[in-house]
Amino acid sequence: KLIVSDKERHHPIKKYLTAKQFIDYCKANRVDASPHLLEIYEKYCLLFPVYRLIVPERYIKTTFEYRKRRLRDPSIPSFECCGDWKPIEHLFSALDSYRISDIAFLEDTFKNGHPLDNEFKSNNPFLKKPTQLDFVPWQDYCTTVGCEEGQPVKENLAEHYYMPCQIFVINDLNRMYIIEINYLTNHQKGYDCLRKKIHQSKILEFSDIFQTVSDYRMLEAVILSIIADKLETNIIEGDAHENFIW
Repeated sequence: KLIVSDKERHHPIKKYLTAKQFIDYCKANRVDASPHLLEIYEKYCLLFPVYRLIVPERYIKTTFEYRKRRLRDPSIPSFECCGDWKPIEHLFSALDSYRISDIAFLEDTFKNGHPLDNEFKSNNPFLKKPTQLDFVPWQDYCTTVGCEEGQPVKENLAEHYYMPCQIFVINDLNRMYIIEINYLTNHQKGYDCLRKKIHQSKILEFSDIFQTVSDYRMLEAVILSIIADKLETNIIEGDAHENFIW
């Protein structure tokens, strides 16, 4: 029996993965990936995250200090965002609800799409689609938010989101740019290893198709989750179709 680990697969209802989740997904499927590799591919316009969430440094530091205070005093009320930071908390709340498969929220997702897509369409000022014009070295997103036990604590201002289907682009780029060298003969083996030109993966030509398929599979999974919840069963067959009322 073939056993597939959780990291080797993804649930279509998620649609997007954080950079860390995407790297784990790639590695589990034997595709080389790392934060540095993703950064370099973005730098040379070979592969971009679908979305990037960038929050203000002051927001990160404020929430860090709040968490420290609440650990010392649990009676402190929950953190409430106000003013310009409300879109950040709204997006985080939407993603949290989506992760735990809240049925009411999934019904909203069926109507409005994935939270990231919906927030981008709603012009959330902190959510961007990366382009070649706004590349920033990823280390520049790292900032010191405070100290714990005398040691500086660092957090990232940015979260990069990828689609699982981008694993095919990563794999193709690796094939194009990784050169194997025999140190005894100095023989080089690899795609275009002599010219060493930078060019994009042709798989990118199918990006729109990948997006459409991902949308379809996400909505299919959302619908099945809603139906299963209403019918209190994971098996939708026979009389279940007749008993289900949308």
